[in-house]
Parts: sequence; C-alpha cells; structure tokens
Amino acid sequence: MNRTTCKLRPWVLVAACALLSAAELHARQPNEGASITGDVTDRDNTRVAGTVYDHQGQALASVNIWVINNDAPARRERTRTRKTGTYLARNLGDLLEEFNLEGINLRLLFEREGYRSVETTVGVARNGLGIVHPILWPAGVEPAAEGVYAMLTGKVTGANGKPVRDAKLTIGSPESAALTIEVEVAKDGTYEALLWEAPRVLRLEVTAPGAEPWSQEISMAEQERPDLVQLATYDISLGG
Repeated sequence: MNRTTCKLRPWVLVAACALLSAAELHARQPNEGASITGDVTDRDNTRVAGTVYDHQGQALASVNIWVINNDAPARRERTRTRKTGTYLARNLGDLLEEFNLEGINLRLLFEREGYRSVETTVGVARNGLGIVHPILWPAGVEPAAEGVYAMLTGKVTGANGKPVRDAKLTIGSPESAALTIEVEVAKDGTYEALLWEAPRVLRLEVTAPGAEPWSQEISMAEQERPDLVQLATYDISLGG
C-alpha cells in the first residue's frame, strides 16, 4: 500500500497518511467467532481500526489498546499500534455474547507511558468495521482543542452516479486564507483527508475534465473532545 508521508502542522489539511485502506482491511482473513448459541458460532469478521496520534498530529507507535465488550467487561482483547501508528483489532468474535447477535458496543482504552490515556466507546455491527482515531496528550498537559480535529472522507461522482475520472479536490476556508490544500481523489472517486486544528467552516472545490467546476462551503461539528478525531463524510456529485 502506498502511503503519503506528511508532517502535520496547525491549520493544515493534508491527505490522510498512515491509515489502513479499505482494501488492506478486507484483504485480511476473518477469525473464528465465539462458540456460543445463535449465529455467532459462524466465522466472525467484526473489527475496529484506526490511527493513534499525539497532540501535534504525529502517529504514535507502541500504544497498548484494550478492546472490551462494554456490556460484558470480563471479555477483552489486547493489541497495540504498529510503527505507523495504525492498529487493527480483528479477534473480536471471542468478545461476543448471546445478546451480541446483531452487533457489539465496544469500549476502547488506549495507553502509552508518558501520555494521558484515552477511553471511548463505539458501536460496531456484526462483521462490520468500527473506526476510532484517538489523540494522546502528554501526561501533565491538559487537553484543549484549538480548532477542529477530523477525518473527512467522501466520494466524488458524476450525474450518472459513477466516479469522476481525474477529479481534483481543493479544500480551503473563508476563515483562513492560508488553508489551501489539494487532496488526492482515487480512481474509484473516494478521498480522505485529516483536518488538524483547522477552522470549522471549509470550502470544497472540485474540477474535472468535461465537468463544470463545483464548490460548496460546509461546516464541521464542534470539537467536543480534544482527545478524539471526529469522523465526517461528505459525498460530492458533479452535475447532480
């Protein structure tokens, strides 16, 4: 998998780096589910993945991660981040109980020496994928958001609903003239970008051969937790 090496700075939006792609995730083989009653006895592919960052947006390696069934805390699994700061916990069939036939409510605990721990919950449908990108702040430093931390994803399509070839996405903001970032759009029309300490109001602009230029302002949600990257999706239809 090709990754973009990037150094994050305040007010900068960059193409997401050090992230597991959907293709990489789906290429991995599922694990056996727990031997309990109901359909949960089948092979299970319930997963949770993401990237762990420090407060400056740098990926953190060697972060210990506890994955816990929030409704049955005795059931838990442990993993850790790779050198790239990414993680993938996929042995989650062992966490399922009889009441988890449709999905599971997971509690995640991220720990590394010298940093504040992060704890959060995420609901994941059975055989589904949950995404969590925590931000670990140094011990002794009070977490405080100075903007928006978000992973912005979406898809660029034409009026026929098909991906637009050679589309170019530029993200700026009427609140910051310094924010003008070009984001790579994949052949299947998808894009993803990491927003770090950025303004809430963004301007998205798309150009593509044979299509009218498109632009739209969007507003990101307020940053409720300075220790979690919020997830946002915005699909773009040209000529629709």
